[in-house]
Amino acid sequence: ANLIDLFEQLKSEHLSITNGLGIKDKWGLNKIKEIFNILEDQFHTNPASNQDFLYDQIVSKGEMLSTLIVSSFLRDQGMENDWLNVKRCIKTNNNYREGIVDWALTQDCIERIVQKSKTNLIVTQGFLGATPENFTTTLGREGSDYTGAIFAHCLEANKYSIWKDVPGVLNGDPRFVNNTQKIEQLSFQQANAMTFYGAKVIHPKTLTPLQQKLIPLEVRSFLKPNQAGTLISAHEVDIEKLPPVIISKKRQTKVRIVRKDELPMNELDLAEIYSAFGKQYLEINLVKSYAFYVDLCVDDKDYKINPIQKELADQFQLNFTKGNFESITFLNYNYDFIKTNLAGKRILLESKSEDLYKVFVECL
Repeated sequence: ANLIDLFEQLKSEHLSITNGLGIKDKWGLNKIKEIFNILEDQFHTNPASNQDFLYDQIVSKGEMLSTLIVSSFLRDQGMENDWLNVKRCIKTNNNYREGIVDWALTQDCIERIVQKSKTNLIVTQGFLGATPENFTTTLGREGSDYTGAIFAHCLEANKYSIWKDVPGVLNGDPRFVNNTQKIEQLSFQQANAMTFYGAKVIHPKTLTPLQQKLIPLEVRSFLKPNQAGTLISAHEVDIEKLPPVIISKKRQTKVRIVRKDELPMNELDLAEIYSAFGKQYLEINLVKSYAFYVDLCVDDKDYKINPIQKELADQFQLNFTKGNFESITFLNYNYDFIKTNLAGKRILLESKSEDLYKVFVECL
């Protein structure tokens, strides 16, 4: 299918949802049409040379459309609410696809705009922000959770709740791990460790603004809304009460970096390599240094890897290996738990300490 056909299909699906819900709210229906007109105009103009910029301007429309549908439906049901364009509140730099929040400006905007709201219910978008020029930015993977944390921080909320398709924070991804257990309580530090190593139920950036204001985070299930979830707070939880945890990151790439002059690696080489990855906000999931090369395990994101390769090209040779790779982290582990969850996987890189075991594996 060509671009216009896909666009018409997308438009048709959204309009069938508004028809199916019987939405009559004229303001909302007009805004939905307006967004589709803007999107169609974008498709008929020459694409921007910055692909990350283009990505953010287009994918952001999904959040705008879905929140307009929800807001309009609620209004039709007699639930007064304000639909808020989050770009008016969350201000970022120009780092498209992973905008960095300007906290002072965001605080000021949220305080001014939310206080003006005439209702107790505001419907807004997650995942999005705006540059100083008012171009749309996205905040990275699972950025909607992060958005809620930004609002909670700026409004000094008593509690922040996020709703998922799981009963709370589990000790593994139930799609890939058998007999997962729900964790009733975690401290901010313990939850931060899990997100740092790639746990997907909470965005890695979500916890920091909450921890700064000691705002508890509750992870609940929208499938079982009356059931208690996981509470994350400043309260320290005894590690003995926690089950072993496995965190898996799929779609990984192995990178071997060698000096072009074939001399041994030194500290300045490592600093330059880490700096290049840092500029692209590409986390190194596992690293092993040897005399003449460094092996890295990173997320398979070409749009980040390509600029890194370009920056390091003068001095280093980067060799990429793609395949059915995973980065796996075990916290609070025992060896039976590790053995069970590494069945059918070949270890390529590993790093071990008393309470942390990290491996880069090939799934056979």
